[in-house]
Formats: sequence, C-alpha cells, structure tokens
Amino acid sequence: MKKVCIMAGHQNAGAGMSKGAPGEVDFNIDVANQVSAALRDRGFEVKQTDANAHKDNNVTKINWDLFLSVHYDADVYNTSGGFTDYPEPSTDGATVNSQKAAKDIADKYFKTTKIKNVPKRSNANTRYFYMWQYLTKSTPCVLIECGVGWRVPDDHNLFTYERELVVEGLVRGICEYCDVPYDLKPEIPCEKDVNIAVIEAKAESDANWQPKLKTANKKIESLEKKLLIKTNMAKKNLNPVLEALKEPARLLILAIIPFGITYLAGINNGWAVGATLLLRTIDKYLHKSGVSELGLTRF
Repeated sequence: MKKVCIMAGHQNAGAGMSKGAPGEVDFNIDVANQVSAALRDRGFEVKQTDANAHKDNNVTKINWDLFLSVHYDADVYNTSGGFTDYPEPSTDGATVNSQKAAKDIADKYFKTTKIKNVPKRSNANTRYFYMWQYLTKSTPCVLIECGVGWRVPDDHNLFTYERELVVEGLVRGICEYCDVPYDLKPEIPCEKDVNIAVIEAKAESDANWQPKLKTANKKIESLEKKLLIKTNMAKKNLNPVLEALKEPARLLILAIIPFGITYLAGINNGWAVGATLLLRTIDKYLHKSGVSELGLTRF
C-alpha cells in the first residue's frame, strides 16, 4: 500500500507564516480533501496535514512514498499558468524520485486541466520550501502551484466551475508516479458474499411472510371449527327424523317377501302380516344382541 501525505498549503498558518493568496486556503483545503478521498478509493494510505506539519511527528518521522503540498499562485504574472517544483537537489536525499514525481504530476495535471505549465516560475520559495527540511531524507517531495487563482477568466473560472478537473489531474499524476491504476475496477462479489446475500434475503423474506402465514392458518382453523360445529348441529337435528323413519322403512322392506309369497300363492294376507312381524322381531334381536349390527334390513 502506497503511503502519501497531502498538505493543504497555508491552512492554519500561524504568526510569521504566509497566509497565501486571496481565497487560496479554502481552495487548497477543498482540493486536498477531494484528492485524499480519491486516493483512498484507489487503495492509498493518506495522511492529511496543514501548515503546521513540521511540528507533527506523524508527518516528519514517516518515510512517505510522496509528500505533496497543494497551492495556487497570486496574480503577479499578468497571465495564467502553474508549475510543479521539488527541493533543491543538493538538499534532497530523494531528489531522483522528487523530480520524477514532479514531472509525472505536471504531465497529468496540466494535460487534464489545460492550464499552462510554466516551469520557469520555480523560485526560492518553492525550491527551499520550509517543509522540505523537516521530512525524512527518503521522502520524495513536490509542491504544486495549480494556477493563478484570481486570473479571470482563465484559471479562476476553472478553479470555480470545474474544480473536479484539478482533482482528477492531481490524482492521475500521483497514480502515475506511484504506478497505481487510476481507473477504479468495479467490485465483483465473491461466491461467499453472494451466498450471504441470498441467505439474508431469504431470512428477510421468511420474516415478512411467517407472520402473514401464521395469521392465515389461524383464520383457517377458526373457519374449520365453525364448520365442524355447524355440521354437528345439523347431524344432531337430523338424527331424530332419521330414527323415526327407520322403523316403517324396516317393516316395509321385511314385508316385501311375505306379501310377495301370499300374492303368488293366493294365501290370506294375515299370514303375510304375521310373517312380517316375525321377521321384524328377528331383525330387532340381531340389532340388539350384536350378532349382526345391521340386522336383516342392513341398516
């Protein structure tokens, strides 16, 4: 993981320190914040700091892959443009990397923003920037003057209305120097993540449907109970009627054979009546004794 320190120039500058050009501090802070966020998205470890970084051991005692100080110029050139700079080589233990970083950032930044790159504006304030002496010897250092902040329209309009190009250019340059891809790769969920998502979705679905299913089952049980009660009541009301009809029906069935014989044989009907009553007696006996639950009449 690449470690980068981003300094918002002049932020919280104390007494005796430069306060920057008009509006510069707010610009520097906003750009530093956005660049830091974009770098973190690309896997960088980023430390953000201010004008008091020289007092912070968490800045000065760390070997950074890059230290970048963000600025913009005052309108003293009567034209637009910006530049990157690095420490005086004779004072910089990492001058080879500092010069490469300055070049990579300049190439990407000025190409992206279309701001003029004016390297000849390098001066003692940037070459001997106060922070350089406090950083470790192995830390590559770059200072960028992003442009002339109050040069209207030129740099000022881009800083105001298209600041995302400033951020993009700086991030592209840092990625180029650190050999980290600028374009973000879309995250492809692994099989484990997919399985977890399926389980969570099923659990959520079950949680939503179980109460509804439980309520529906209760309603069904309630309807079944009501139907059973009504069915039992209907049977109870019908039983006396059925019992009353059984006796004449049994006599009628038992009389068929005796009366058929008397009719065919020309015998007196009195014999058929007696035979029918005898058969009915036997039928009752069979019902009551348990010999045959259905008796002669089968009901």
